[in-house]
Amino acid sequence: MALDKVRVNTHSQAWLGHGKGQADDVSTSLPVGSYVIDAHSVSALGDGSTNAGMKVLKNFEHDVLKKFGKKIDLDEGVDSEYLKALTSDGEYQLMPLTVTLLGHGNNTQGSHYLDMMIKNLRAHKRSNGLGLPPKAKNIWDYLPPSARRGKV
Repeated sequence: MALDKVRVNTHSQAWLGHGKGQADDVSTSLPVGSYVIDAHSVSALGDGSTNAGMKVLKNFEHDVLKKFGKKIDLDEGVDSEYLKALTSDGEYQLMPLTVTLLGHGNNTQGSHYLDMMIKNLRAHKRSNGLGLPPKAKNIWDYLPPSARRGKV
């Protein structure tokens, strides 16, 4: 499939609407290298509140950019490839720069760290068995130590 070249998306996206969190009915274009966090995980980060989870992720992204992107001069005119995708209400897209910085310059490694973060978050939230899930930890605590190097 051929990809159209468009300007870099320098902002994250969040999808909020009237649909369900697993419907995949929101058509969008995502910059290659983005990372989409599923609605369940967004809500879990906010202790059941999607809006609170999105705030946690926005602050996390700000922290990553602040800590690891100090020497990055973002050129707004750089072209990036986009992929057409179907997303769901309640999902959150981290921009490619954030993923790459989290991976210490490697987008694939940053994605791997985020996969591990989601896995650790889900394990933590399920740790009470049939009881209420525990409160979310600091988002950095779900990442492996190698990703936390230089944490804000």
